[in-house]
Amino acid sequence: MPVTIIQDKILQQNIIEYCRQDYIPSPFNSNKNLIALSVQFKNDTIQCNISHITDLAGLLTYNSVALTQIDSISVVVQMPQLKNKPFIGLNDSVLMSKLKVSCPELYREYKLVKKEFPDQVHEKSPQRVLDGSDAWTLKFVKGILVAKKMYFVP
Repeated sequence: MPVTIIQDKILQQNIIEYCRQDYIPSPFNSNKNLIALSVQFKNDTIQCNISHITDLAGLLTYNSVALTQIDSISVVVQMPQLKNKPFIGLNDSVLMSKLKVSCPELYREYKLVKKEFPDQVHEKSPQRVLDGSDAWTLKFVKGILVAKKMYFVP
């Protein structure tokens, strides 16, 4: 069983529950078990946004600080507030090599964009808005889940 860096059992259960819901595969990433967990800290509050990664821009837009597993789910932990801190985070090529087998569409697209724009992968990664996507926001205060919102884009 893979080791996860996400130790909070309630957060783990919500990630599993999120991935078990109906999912319309993206033509740019058919792996429904690849999600982004965006984490923001403010005082004693932690806000976690859970969403599917449907394209390369969704994977590379924010600073990815870790890639971990929960059951069969690959979780890319992202911290948007650290975007301008290049010394914190995973190198894009390392992240993509770890996802090469489980997300072949994303890996192929990454290689194409990197070949054409070697120094502008983030800026040139196509972003696509897909109908039927959703996201969950969980709010923890002092380690207790106090709010859970589910968003749906029709």
